[in-house]
Amino acid sequence: TTWSNTGLFTNSGTTTLNNLTSFTSVGFTNSGTTTMSSATTFDINNGDLLNNASGVIIYGGTNINVERNWTNTGTFDVTGKNVIFDGTSSDNTTFTCTGSTFAGSITINKTSTNTFVPVNDCTIAGSFTRTDGILSNPAAPTTLTIQGNLSVSTTDALFGANLTGITLSGSNDQTLSYSGPALTIPITINKTGGTASLGTNLTTSSNLIFSAGTFDANGYTSTFPNLVTLPTGATYIASSTTQTFNGGLTVSGGTFTGGTGTLDING
Repeated sequence: TTWSNTGLFTNSGTTTLNNLTSFTSVGFTNSGTTTMSSATTFDINNGDLLNNASGVIIYGGTNINVERNWTNTGTFDVTGKNVIFDGTSSDNTTFTCTGSTFAGSITINKTSTNTFVPVNDCTIAGSFTRTDGILSNPAAPTTLTIQGNLSVSTTDALFGANLTGITLSGSNDQTLSYSGPALTIPITINKTGGTASLGTNLTTSSNLIFSAGTFDANGYTSTFPNLVTLPTGATYIASSTTQTFNGGLTVSGGTFTGGTGTLDING
């Protein structure tokens, strides 16, 4: 069974959609309880997903597609789910991270000049992926903390000065893959376990900051313009490729593990 609504879906009571496999609507506003446990498609076209404080959404699938804004102040467990912000025409997205924590993964795949912008600081328990689309500068200073993989493709704009930092954290292994525009955002490694490994070569015009945890070049080259300091609890694994520290490298209680590649330290 499929549900395809050409208008706004609204619910303020209890709505249970039994045996539903696909839900598509132009906008979604929920203040009651909406259950679609058997659905594997949840697609909001040309509209917002708004789950108000009294709202409960129960959805059995993995992917959620939203073309415009995301606001969830109610109950909607997105653990293990991937929210894909897509759209092709006038589908700009403002993303509000309730309680500064988002339990799922985020993918931005927008075409044309459509944008995605975070409203506030957010810890993302899953991965953050940009395959296409403009990541706009937040209105106020904002940080993103990512506990899954970080992947950025295409040379569309990547935030701006108000995105003050991206932190790779948590206890799981993570991969950092970057083929976007010039990277001007500071990257912080602050892990309690696992390893943050490169999945591509990395050249940044900003800082690599270590608080704790392990960073593995993983066979890729890295170039950092400013001083990199390894404090106690931090480890850098150089691997088999060239690692360039144009602002210098200081080991201050941490560990630097060399490899068979070239180590180029300046400054």
